[in-house]
Amino acid sequence: MHTVTNTKTLPEFRLQVTFTDGFSAVVDLKQHILKSDWPIVLPLKKAAFFRRVRVANGSIVWPNGYDVCPDVLRFWCEVGHATSQAETDAHFSATEQKKVA
Repeated sequence: MHTVTNTKTLPEFRLQVTFTDGFSAVVDLKQHILKSDWPIVLPLKKAAFFRRVRVANGSIVWPNGYDVCPDVLRFWCEVGHATSQAETDAHFSATEQKKVA
C-alpha cells in the first residue's frame, strides 16, 4: 500500500503528489472532477475548494470528506491523470493476477 506524504495544488485541477518511497508526480484531475456528477465531488469543481486538499491518513482528502485511495492515486500519478473506473479496475485486476501467478 502506498502512502502520500505531501501534496501541492497546481493550476487547472492538478496536484503535485509525493509518496513515502520518494516518488513524486503531477496528476491531472480536471476531467475526473469536471465530468463527475457525484454529489461529494461537486464542491471540488470550484478552484478555491479544490485548493483546500490536505494529506491525512496517508492519502489526500478535502474538507467535505472526499478522498482518493492512495494506491489509486499512485496509479493515476504514474499515468499522469485520473483514469476511468474501468481502466482503474483493469489495472488493479492485472496487478492482482501478477501477484497470484
